[in-house]
Amino acid sequence: MFQDKKSFVDLGDIFGREPEKMFISARRRLGDDLTALTKQNKRASCPWSEAEVKYLVSRRKEGATLKELRKMLRRTEPAIEQKLQTIAGDAFKSNRTQGPQVIPSEIWQRFFHERLMKIGCGLLMSDMTALWRAALEQRPFEEWAQLIATGIPEQVQQILGGIDPPTFEKLTDLPQVDTTDAGVYARLMRTKDRPQLPCDRYLYVGSAAKYNFGLNDRVRRHIVGDHGIYRISTAIKKRRLEEPGHFIALMTIKANSPGIEDVVHSRRVAVLAEAILTVWLGALRNPRWDLKSLYPWDIELLDYRPWCSHNPLTLDIEDIDTPSSNRTVESSNSNELEAERNTTGNADRRTDSNGKLEG
Repeated sequence: MFQDKKSFVDLGDIFGREPEKMFISARRRLGDDLTALTKQNKRASCPWSEAEVKYLVSRRKEGATLKELRKMLRRTEPAIEQKLQTIAGDAFKSNRTQGPQVIPSEIWQRFFHERLMKIGCGLLMSDMTALWRAALEQRPFEEWAQLIATGIPEQVQQILGGIDPPTFEKLTDLPQVDTTDAGVYARLMRTKDRPQLPCDRYLYVGSAAKYNFGLNDRVRRHIVGDHGIYRISTAIKKRRLEEPGHFIALMTIKANSPGIEDVVHSRRVAVLAEAILTVWLGALRNPRWDLKSLYPWDIELLDYRPWCSHNPLTLDIEDIDTPSSNRTVESSNSNELEAERNTTGNADRRTDSNGKLEG
């Protein structure tokens, strides 16, 4: 087999075994001769097989190093990097706009409002808690939609109403979060790996509604790892992501006062908007078929990985704390580490009530 210049990936494909197991078997049988045989039968001129390409992409998604890939593929690190460059170019090509694509404002505005209604009404028909259903039934969805649309910046509306799906680059070109209003934000992060593949880019959507602190405070807590958000740092380190990432405001809403009614209202609008925008941007990992069908474009064309674990409407907003001094309430932001979800106590969830746990 070595004379045929097969990689361990190809051998595994032939014999129906994992490449790593084929490597271990070869090392046991051949010992030191394995190194000599692989050097004598170099594979620089061998074309990449379909099995090798699939293995490369799959293992890269899992965070395999070039050294680990080199052993299984029996190729040099520069050769593997060059192939990754080619794969990256092909992966992003489908999202590249060919020529000028200036869409008249009346077109993208119509698409934006139609999609907002479709996704919102679809969410109303999907799973949610009884408390959420009761809250949303207090007014027609058209009124909720109007509140949300009013708070979405025009630049974001253009992307959401576009013919082509959102891209990581388009989203990172949007302005950074800079507001104390409540609302919805996205955090975009890249791995430290180069060249970049779609699997090296992550999109996370969350919300914040703490009166007079809003999105700025949520971003601060992400960056410094305040309270329960420190757990997100674990996921960031595990995935070797570059910090702090890019935070953009997808939607804002202002609470008129620190009173309970105003803050609860802004919180409900923000979390509902979060649910809609999570689906709209394809940021939900492993979505149910009914939510997946609401995505306006071909979800296979996404050039980033979703980083939200669930629909925030499936979690109730935490009970409202009402300090006698000002009767203000904390945000019901809906995202944290899924891996920690089952081990997080109620007190922790109340401290950082991000329901849509990051994984």
